[in-house]
Parts: sequence; structure tokens; C-alpha cells
Amino acid sequence: MPAKIVPEAELSKGDLWVFGYGSLMWRPGFEFIEQVPARLIGEHRALCVYSFDHRGTPEKPGLVLGLDRGGACRGVAFRVAAMQRGDVVDYLRSREQTTHVYREVMRSVWLENEARERVSALAYVVDRGHVQYAGRLSLAEQLRFVQQGHGRSGNNRDYVLATVKSIEAQGFRDAQLHQLAAMLHGDARPLHPPLEGEGRLTLSAAKCETGWGEGLSTHTPFETRDRHPTPPLLSFASTLPLQGRGKWSRIPKQHRRQLMQLRVAKTQCLDR
Repeated sequence: MPAKIVPEAELSKGDLWVFGYGSLMWRPGFEFIEQVPARLIGEHRALCVYSFDHRGTPEKPGLVLGLDRGGACRGVAFRVAAMQRGDVVDYLRSREQTTHVYREVMRSVWLENEARERVSALAYVVDRGHVQYAGRLSLAEQLRFVQQGHGRSGNNRDYVLATVKSIEAQGFRDAQLHQLAAMLHGDARPLHPPLEGEGRLTLSAAKCETGWGEGLSTHTPFETRDRHPTPPLLSFASTLPLQGRGKWSRIPKQHRRQLMQLRVAKTQCLDR
């Protein structure tokens, strides 16, 4: 599926403003002329994207931030020189659009400087129709994913804590992220220690009890509180059509086979 990008004609002429609300605040990765605290109205920062790449894997997804509808978001606006605009946009697309879970858009942001001016800035908003959209998760659910997540850009815990540190450096707080950070600082023990005879189970053990799941990775974790093990990817896979396009076409090819197996496995499990 093609990336959801801003047509060249809609990109601002001259210098380009880029709005950062997550890792871009503390690791922009591109050259800029200035950075200014800024506020975007109409969308808020949320850990609402399952990460299969930078901070997790398809087997053990992490959670990363997205701009989701409603509210407002304080972040950082970076001003990029006109002559570097093309290179910076290409870089951002290669970084943010690996699985096409974000929509590239232009948004009005208010700079929190002496001029208090409004500028049009490039931003990345979550696509609510994408299979990696997590929606609104409880703090306990967020903690579970963040604790397990590790991808090519590092572990998920560091991502959350670095974002909180950057937010504090800007002189404000994000109530939910700060609460999650406090929980992560005390994450030496599991959130819910398993009771005797309970806990987590690999797929090979699950197959012994349920008789299904043949052909899937034996490293996939399953919850055993009920007799229908449901790892995170089964929730994703259940939203995918077994045939046709739609959400299925949004998944990178290297992940489709496993998701198809999981989709079939869940159907077999729930039919028991």
C-alpha cells in the first residue's frame, strides 16, 4: 500500500516546520535552524501504535506514540531551511512510514515564543484504520507492552523514559506518560506476578493442551488465564480478512504469513 504522504504542492514553500511530539523531540535526526516549543490543537499524544519494527517485533509488539484525534498536544516545532526541505522529508518518510501506520499531514501549530505565531507544520498522525492502531489502552496494558518491547531502535522502556525526560526539559508534564514512567521505574517485578500453576506458556505447551497452533513459532507467548490463549498478534490477526485487500494490504509482506497463521489459529481456537 502506498504511503500516506503530503503531495509536493501542499508542502509549505520556503522553510519547513516539523512538529515533534515523541522521539523527534529528543532525537530529530536531521539538521534544523531552530527549535521552538509548540502546541497543536485538535489531536493529542498517545501510546496508541503497536510497534513491529523500531520498538518491538510482530511476536512481541511494543508501543510507540501517535497523534490521535481530540484534545491538544505540546511538543517541539523544528524549522528546516528551504534548501534542506527535500532531504528532511525523505528522511522522515523513511523513519516514520516503515509500516504506513502514520498519515503525513500539514497541521497548524502555535509557537510558544515571544511572537506567539501560528505556522503550518509537517506532522505524523496515526491512521485509525491501520492494524497497528492500538486505540485507548489502560495503563496496565501499556506497561505490559512497553516492558516486553524491543526493536531495531532499542528497547521500549528507554523510548518512553527518554520522551518523558524531553517533555520535562520543555517545562511541562504529560500526566499519563509520567504515570507510566513511574511504573516503569519500579518494573523489576512483573505487574501481576503469576499465581501458582498460572503464568505464561509457550506455543509448544499450548499445543499440548489445546491441540492447535501447528506451524507457529514456539517462542510466541500465550496467556493462560483461560483456555483460549490470546497473544497480542492474535488480536491484530482477527481484524484481517482471510482474502482481499483492506487492512491486509497495509501489512509488510514479511509479516503477512505469520499473521495469516495466527488468524486461522484463533478461529480454530474459538471454535472449540
